Amino acid sequence: MIIINSVMFDFNLQELNNIIENKKIRTLFQPIVNIKNGRILGYEALSRGPAGTNLENPIRLFDSAKKHGKLFLLESICREKALKRAHIFAGEYKLFINIDPHVIYDTNFQRGTTRQLLKHLSLSQQNIVIEITERTSINDFNTFKKVLKHYRRQGYRIALDDTGAGYSGLQSLVSIAFDYIKIDRSLISDIDRDKVKQALLESLVQFGHKISSSLIAEGVERKEELDALNKLGVDYVQGYYIARPAEKICKRVFNLF
Repeated sequence: MIIINSVMFDFNLQELNNIIENKKIRTLFQPIVNIKNGRILGYEALSRGPAGTNLENPIRLFDSAKKHGKLFLLESICREKALKRAHIFAGEYKLFINIDPHVIYDTNFQRGTTRQLLKHLSLSQQNIVIEITERTSINDFNTFKKVLKHYRRQGYRIALDDTGAGYSGLQSLVSIAFDYIKIDRSLISDIDRDKVKQALLESLVQFGHKISSSLIAEGVERKEELDALNKLGVDYVQGYYIARPAEKICKRVFNLF
């Protein structure tokens, strides 16, 4: 059993190194849509490994990068790929890109790298939204806040991803001024039939609006969920019911209701 695990471990490392060295990352885009008028706010960039490989799945891909200390390198490639493709809708829509909080502790982390790439691509920070996942624990919250303030001063927008499914809980919400609060699928699933979830989301909507943050409901998969979210006052929606992630973007207004 140990031999099998060791072989799989080495195989994943070899495959990961190949992906990083040759930048074999595919970028998919999923629209984030205004629930009231169906207009597209922007697209979340979703990274995948090479099709048909063991690391095609993003969870396995990024878990492998964490295990081998290559998270910063992988995220840098994913970010570069997403930004280079963003010229398709530059200035027209916002681009949401994911950053794991752990990368700020990496010795390779250098401030200004993303800004230099944006300048080279003639893209504006105003249209870039940095999504910070709440699923990863934050070891040094003060440093974390300083990094986000640095990004904000450069003109980026900031979003808290996976709200309701992470480690930091209310600490993140009350400590950092987020432009967008993305509600995790676990709180959206069957919300039309769950009074507790409805009450919680209603409170989050009110909280968000009071601090000038827009709420984005992730993982909307049913019309009944969409109807409930509309009644609760959620600002934006994202999920398979709206549109699946795709390599090509769709520039259109969605007829949600």
